[in-house]
This record gives sequence, structure tokens and C-alpha cells, in this order.
Amino acid sequence: MSVARNSLVLMDGSLPALVAAAMAREGRIDGAGQEAMAWLIGTERMLRCAEAQAEAMGLRVVARAEPSEEMSVERTSGIVLLASSIAAARLGCGSVVWASHCARAGSANEVDIDRVAEAIDRATLVGRLASLEARAEVEVHVPFIDLSDQQIADLAVDMGVEASSCWWATGDGPSMPERRRWISMLRAHGVAIAAG
Repeated sequence: MSVARNSLVLMDGSLPALVAAAMAREGRIDGAGQEAMAWLIGTERMLRCAEAQAEAMGLRVVARAEPSEEMSVERTSGIVLLASSIAAARLGCGSVVWASHCARAGSANEVDIDRVAEAIDRATLVGRLASLEARAEVEVHVPFIDLSDQQIADLAVDMGVEASSCWWATGDGPSMPERRRWISMLRAHGVAIAAG
């Protein structure tokens, strides 16, 4: 039996990050559950949604990155992952939850195995380096790394998370491709998302 320990969830207002936050809060990731915290990243719109999601989940926001068009959970740089992992260790967290997944572009049911291997290597190395730097053990967990978009949508429905709180759920422009990516899978489960 694992001991409950604090965790830090990287959140960008996306569906995978929302599911990860729900799982961390409930202790479903590596015995997390004492306290789940949030490190917010993404565009200004993503940050607003991530902050609202964290608040709804009861996660304490410990960091809010400067808005960036180049940053999201799926495109998290090694530097951001390392910084969040060092901060997590210093905050007494035993784990960082990186909700990245390596879905194959254009497919709801396939993953890119090469990207999966690269992300697992990155998570392992960053966790080790952060542990050395902070002088406290921290692991970077990638619980969804080998899941397809469809499997993430299935988890979201099973967990009962509010998909309409995701950054792509309303609006137009940059959110439309991401909206199309998730909406049909969620509707197949009877989850209604209002028209943008």
C-alpha cells in the first residue's frame, strides 16, 4: 500500500489536465491525495480555464506561468517540467502529474509510440534531476502518455469531470481544431457541450 503524498498537477485548461487533477485529488495517481496542487500554464484563455478548474477541484494554485502561445501540457518544455518538478519537491510533493498523451495526429484511437518513449524518458530524467537539485525525491508521472484521445474522453466521462470548463469549449478561432478534436467523442457518451 502506498502512502498518500502531495502532488502537483500541470494544468492548462485541457481535458487531459482536468482528468489528471480529478484523479490526483482522489488519490488515484501514486497514492496522491493529501493535497493536490496546480501549476498553471498556457495562453491567457487556458490559464483562466485552468484556474477555474483547479478551484472547482479544490487544488491550491502554487504557480501561474506568464501567458504563452507556445505552452500547453502537451507541448511542455523540459525547462518548465524541470522547474515545476523542483518546485514540487520543495513544496513537499512527491509527484508531478504531467497529463501529456501522445495521440497520433488525426486519429482518435492511435498513439505515436516514438513520442510515448521520448516522453517517458523525459519524465524519468526530469524527475531524477529535480530530486537531485531539490534534495528531495520527486517523480514525474505521465498517467495518460499511452492513451488515445478516445481513451481520455472515456476517462473524462467515467470521472464525471465538467468538459465544458475546458478552454476549447466555447469561442472560436484557435479553439476550433481542439473543440472538434474532443466534441464528437464526448457527444458519443451523451456529454453535451454548447455550440461555440
